[in-house]
Amino acid sequence: MRITRLKIPACMFLMFSLAGALFGQDVDRFRGDGGDSFYTDRAFNPEALANGAKILWQAAVNQGFSAVALKDKRLYTMGNDRKNDTVWCLNEDTGEVVWRYTYPCRTNEHPGPRATPTIDGDVVYTVSLAGHLHALRADTGKVIWKRNLVDEFGARLASWALGSSVVIDGDMLLVNACTSGVALKKKTGAKIWASKGAASGYATPVLFTIGSKKYGAFFGADAIYGVDIATGRVAWRDGWFTSYDVNAADPLAFDNKLFISSGYGKGCALYEFTENKLTRKWSNRDLAAHFSSPVYMDGFIYGISGNSGGGARYVVLKADTGKVVRSEKARFGNFIVVNRRYFFTAFERGEITVAELTPSSYRVVSSAKLRPNIYWTAPVLSGGRAYIRNGRGDLFCIDMR
Repeated sequence: MRITRLKIPACMFLMFSLAGALFGQDVDRFRGDGGDSFYTDRAFNPEALANGAKILWQAAVNQGFSAVALKDKRLYTMGNDRKNDTVWCLNEDTGEVVWRYTYPCRTNEHPGPRATPTIDGDVVYTVSLAGHLHALRADTGKVIWKRNLVDEFGARLASWALGSSVVIDGDMLLVNACTSGVALKKKTGAKIWASKGAASGYATPVLFTIGSKKYGAFFGADAIYGVDIATGRVAWRDGWFTSYDVNAADPLAFDNKLFISSGYGKGCALYEFTENKLTRKWSNRDLAAHFSSPVYMDGFIYGISGNSGGGARYVVLKADTGKVVRSEKARFGNFIVVNRRYFFTAFERGEITVAELTPSSYRVVSSAKLRPNIYWTAPVLSGGRAYIRNGRGDLFCIDMR
């Protein structure tokens, strides 16, 4: 068969780029497509909040801390009404309900789901704080399969229950539950492997490779684990004890190195790893991330240090030494990085801020306030629109063009 290459004029490439900016890109999982809090968006205007937040639409999705996932003009998130969880599918442009799926789910302090839906093809995967794991049809919400991590695999609920979102790799579904993770077949929910039944940490698994093998960093209740995801074998571990077992910020893997951080004054550590060995290079208390996950960029680690309900700081560390090169007073909150330059933050009590943060400077570009409440969930950005929710369940679509 002969293949003909089409010659596309430069103006058409521009049109395609503008279309991506105007209509948005899919965001299929927690912390963006790369799972690293980095977003690229040509439509993003860092000064968009200068005259207040322009709210395009607002929806009520019940209590919780689930962020949103986006695909094919549909938005997916979760909430709880103190008796039931609801998985919501909304129109991305209007916030109108396309479908909802509800099931009984108890809640606890800080009510509602912590996990964010994960989209893979035409399936949406969700995890409740009580261990309900669902695979739903993305177009209708019909249940494809469901499992219970507590009843079937012996996962124990820590003080604030389960927080891990689903991570998909090939035909495998991974979730941070039990001691060092659980892996299922994504199409059927059949078990591939499961670690020993126990309480887990709250972080979502982070994948990395060593040679030709793929591993997962699972931040457990009292240790960091490097797991061969094909077999569930723990290649290495290091004890990491945080008050109340709150290991909640996602690990950070780069250049055969692994960074972890936790709150309550515990701090952070950088490791080097090989296939069977983990070596701690340095540790300090200068960046103690409660649950906002730090990021790595150009030799530096950026994060928000401090605990919810209290004071916090933007902290920049030199990755190879752990030395603090920047520390700026901030409110506690969660953040994403936009276009490798701007830090877009949802602070507690409803303040959203765009700032330039580098190892040598800090500058607020624009900011605005939303309805007062707890804003712990990281923003999501697509096509110049930011999606921000609070703990009460107010979901805002904000024009950032």
